[in-house]
Amino acid sequence: MAATPTRLALVGCGDIFSHHLNAVKQHSAIFCVSCVCDPDAERAAAAAAQCCSGGVDGGSAVPAFSTLADALAAESAGALAFDAVILMIPHHLHEEIALQAFSAGKHTLLEKPLGAWPLRRCDAAILLCCCVCDHLPQLQRC
Repeated sequence: MAATPTRLALVGCGDIFSHHLNAVKQHSAIFCVSCVCDPDAERAAAAAAQCCSGGVDGGSAVPAFSTLADALAAESAGALAFDAVILMIPHHLHEEIALQAFSAGKHTLLEKPLGAWPLRRCDAAILLCCCVCDHLPQLQRC
């Protein structure tokens, strides 16, 4: 029996978006895109059109939201579901949006270093992950 793909929310549809989407498409047996989020409505709609709900080559565009908070609200209302979040956003937005994802118990790919955050906020984020997700986050130094 095939495993259910991990459902992703892709946050930020700028320059790096296509690289992440290509990786998701290359691994479509284990990942699928549930929604995209970007404050630029046109960019979000264009990105959503590239992420078909029926698989890589078919189906309708996935939902597009202006913020992760809107996607989380839609999920709470039962309009969609996702297991993990990939953040592809400017550095100065990482902390706020990462904490939203952590608070919702979402697995989160955060490429920017936590070292850019104040140390007390890093500690708080790690503690939040431990409390909500009941495990230590996987941190990698690059």
